[in-house]
Amino acid sequence: MHKYLDNQKHLNAYKLGFLCSSRVSNRAIFPCCDWATTLPSGRVLMSGFHSPIERDVLQLLLGKGGHSVIVVLACKPYATIPAEWQSAYDEGRMLIVSTSPEASRVSKPTADLRNDYISQQAGHLLFGYIHEDSSLWEYYRKYQNKVELLQHSNK
Repeated sequence: MHKYLDNQKHLNAYKLGFLCSSRVSNRAIFPCCDWATTLPSGRVLMSGFHSPIERDVLQLLLGKGGHSVIVVLACKPYATIPAEWQSAYDEGRMLIVSTSPEASRVSKPTADLRNDYISQQAGHLLFGYIHEDSSLWEYYRKYQNKVELLQHSNK
């Protein structure tokens, strides 16, 4: 069972999913940031915003304004909304979804639930960076019909 905080209307919108490996090549940083800064306003971006690049993308989008985001947590929801998210949350541009509302910490199984939820719900799935030994690789292969890849490594 999922838990939702705030504006569930975003669930009905066309959603762009964004996933990125935790370990990334330095050459992946700029393409991801460039992509985030050129994303047209009005888009709904869905991600766990857990990896460093995912967090950077979230900060860029929140700073730019005009975007709605769905933050998908792999643990119980926050007791307090982080200060840097508060404006988007108050403006109704943010939905927080917990795919594991009973989990106090992120684990491999709860992260897998989160990533699967994002992959299923998104109409289009963008991988900022992925390598073949990443746990994200299975989602890249499973959802290839709606995947775009910014950076890839097979090392």
